[in-house]
Amino acid sequence: MKQSGAVLLAAAFLLAGCGGRAAAAQTASSERMSEEHRESGSQAAQEQGKADTEKTERVKTGDAGEPEASAAAKSTFAAEEPETLASSGGAAGASEEKEEAGSALPGSYTTPEGWVKAEQYSTDEKIFYVEKGHENDRLPDNISINVGNNRYSEEDHMAFRDAIVRQLIMQLKDQDAQLNANGSFTEQGYVVYTFMIEKSDAVMTQYYIVGDHRYCMVYLSNYSRSEGPEQAARTMVDSFVWD
Repeated sequence: MKQSGAVLLAAAFLLAGCGGRAAAAQTASSERMSEEHRESGSQAAQEQGKADTEKTERVKTGDAGEPEASAAAKSTFAAEEPETLASSGGAAGASEEKEEAGSALPGSYTTPEGWVKAEQYSTDEKIFYVEKGHENDRLPDNISINVGNNRYSEEDHMAFRDAIVRQLIMQLKDQDAQLNANGSFTEQGYVVYTFMIEKSDAVMTQYYIVGDHRYCMVYLSNYSRSEGPEQAARTMVDSFVWD
């Protein structure tokens, strides 16, 4: 559903003492990313899909089929692996190169200028980027991109959004964090939902680009809290095009 203009969702949830295993697990994962990279991923989206499968009466999905677990559906709110770069806050320009997504990533996008692929953490299903020169940092700002399948048609994107919100609120229970959510459109006209968790040690942001029974997730782990990583992640989001 390619559109432009309107804002689909604007919400902010102050979760005093909120944050479940997802946020905590992700932060822990980031700290040991080299050990758990292969197994990390978006538990939020995956668990949400399972919950909706078991309780289909709670979300009207029309003729949409059962949600399919995917690599994209395996990344939760705190980056479990390195994805962006420890950017100093400078503007992230667009690289001239257009990355062609791998076999598990049916689409293409622009790699932000100054960012490089983190080969040691990337797989065919999920690709990680860090700022050039920060590849060996213990906990660098990082951005990952992956694609997943789900039960929701493109027209049913608000049900998909609501399921993610429910799951995140449940996961952030008992953590001191603030969840901000909004909906808009990418520069290519795709619906995109943005979920940002602000904690004392980092800001984690998930961008869900809606497709028909699929989605692309760009996941930013911003430990430096600088603007550069945010701009870099948005460059990837706005340039993404489904095949």
